[in-house]
Parts: sequence; structure tokens; C-alpha cells
Amino acid sequence: MNEENTLQSPTHLPFFFILGRPRSGTTLLRNLFDAHPHVAIPTEIPFIPTTYRKFGRIKIWEDSHIRDYVHCISKFDKFKNLRIEKEQLEKILISARNQKADFSYTDVVKTLAYNYPSAFEKHGVKLLGDKSPAYSMFPRTLYRIFPDAKYVVIVRDYRDVVASVKQIDFELPFTAKICINWRISQKRILRFHQEHPQQVMLLMYEDFVASPETHLKEICAFLQVEFLPEVLDTFNQPKAMAQEFNTTFFDKHHASLKKPINTGRIELWRQRLTPIEVRIADFFVGKYAELSGYRREHTSFDLGALLYSMPVLVLGFCFVLLMSCIHLLPAAIRGKFWAPAEILARVYYRTKKRKAHEQ
Repeated sequence: MNEENTLQSPTHLPFFFILGRPRSGTTLLRNLFDAHPHVAIPTEIPFIPTTYRKFGRIKIWEDSHIRDYVHCISKFDKFKNLRIEKEQLEKILISARNQKADFSYTDVVKTLAYNYPSAFEKHGVKLLGDKSPAYSMFPRTLYRIFPDAKYVVIVRDYRDVVASVKQIDFELPFTAKICINWRISQKRILRFHQEHPQQVMLLMYEDFVASPETHLKEICAFLQVEFLPEVLDTFNQPKAMAQEFNTTFFDKHHASLKKPINTGRIELWRQRLTPIEVRIADFFVGKYAELSGYRREHTSFDLGALLYSMPVLVLGFCFVLLMSCIHLLPAAIRGKFWAPAEILARVYYRTKKRKAHEQ
């Protein structure tokens, strides 16, 4: 942890979110800003909506509230991304609380982000942020908690998202499910942008990788932070990558970050998806493909795609019920199951691998 940032209160600093579906470039954007000396943004700490219900309305943060909060988020699998021990985190939060009379839930989140021990040196931090693909499903919830925040939304061709998700093992690789989530996310994001155009910046992944310096400059202007072109050369340095990801995980899920930003991952779906997968993808995203800047190859009603995906739709209905039940659980327990899709995906791939081995 940078000594300058240790045990400091950042509650006066502005906050921003990076939103986007999995495999859409959110990690790329986050790593670029992590390399910025004036920006503090953790790897991924998706605690905000889950813990707000319990802690968001606390008016006076006693030491007991802070201990309870730290205990609660420590139950999340992603807590390790903070790379701060529980006892140290309690001290940091208590110190920040002591520096502000009206310490609030948003101040807690800002303190977490500010004290994240980045692999990059920080000096004169002026902006705080957070990134989680899960957040793209409920931007309005984030706005209720952070009404003054700014939101950088990156969207990628839904067919490339499908092709990429099918190469990993932390989301179920069903085309219909991936595209339904993409559609829901885009519908909410576009509506959110209409409601708060001054606070939301929409960005296409394909445009960004084609001209990263131009678009990064635009993002920095939107966030009112200095544009530093050198971060494009330093964001993926081996030291930082080794600190953020274990080697196996990095090589499997983020190996493309080893290379300079390039257009090599655009339209991979043309080689990786089958004709029926393309039909399913086009059918389930519907008009939100065009509204988001993408052209479908199949625009008419497709009964075959619907029938082919029926088992996945039944699974999706069961998944929604599961999510509803999980949200009724206490926050500390929900932390263990905050991403049921990831848990189900692990079980699915483990079973699939075992069956392949038996055959």
C-alpha cells in the first residue's frame, strides 16, 4: 500500500463506475485507470448493492457498525481482491470515520477504493472508482446510492461476448442466456443514459480498441482527470498483472492483456459460433442490437431458435427464482452466494470435464 494513501480519508473525492457485460472490456478499462497515478480503483469489489440494504441507512457509524460491515464483506469470495486484512481495514475505516462527522455508507466505499494497494504508485489521487460486470444489470440502484457518480459504459458485440464467454468457466455457456442478459443490461443502460446523459458515457469496445488513445482521452475528459498517454504502455506490465491475477487465472481469462491494445478480437464470432448460435443470438437480443450499434443477420421471428433454446429458458426461470431466494438472505450469508451464475458454471464445467474424462 502506498504510504501516502494509508489511513487517509478520501470522502471528498468524486467517484465513477465502469459498467459492461462480462468479456466486454471492463477489465481493460479498469487496468488502464489503475495505472493512472491520480486514480484509485480496486480490481473488483462487488459489495455495494448487496450490503447497502443493511448498512446504507446508518446515520452514525459506531465502531461496532464498522466491524460488522468488514465481517460481512469478508464473506464475499471477492473480498480477497481488496488485498487488505480485516483488522487493518477496520482501522482504516475507523480513522476515516473519525475525520468526518457525517460519515456515510458512500464514504465507506470511497475509503475502500482509496486504500486499495495498487501495484502502481499513486500520488495526488483525485478520482475513485469501481468496476464489476454484475453492476451493468442495475445502474439505477447504483445511482440511488451514488447520485453524483459518473458511469463509463462499454458495450461489445453480443456475438463476440457469446464466443468469449464460451472460452471461460465462470459463466454458463448458453447462447440464449448470455444474450438475454446482454439485452436486459442494454435496455437498462440505454434508459439510464436517457435519464442522466451528463453522467453516463457510452462506449463501444470495437471503437475503443481501434483508437485507444483517442477514446481514453475522451473518457478522461468526461471524468475530469488528466489524460496521461503513458498508461497505455504501462497498464499491462508483468508486475501489475502478477499482483492482480494468479498465473493460471490470468493465462486462461485475460491473456490478451499481455499484448498492446489491438483489434484482433473483433468479430471472432464469425469463426467460433455455429449458424444456429448466431440465429439464437440475433433472436434474443432483438432490436437492442441495432439500438446499441450492431447489425443482426437475422431480424425476423425465429421459431426454430426459440424451440432450440427452450431448455435454457426453463433453466433461466429457475435461476431467477434462485436469485430471488438469495436476496432474501442476510447480507453476510448472501456474500457467499452473490454470484450464483459463477457457482453454477463451475459445477457445470466440472461435470462436463468429468464426463469427458470418463468417455
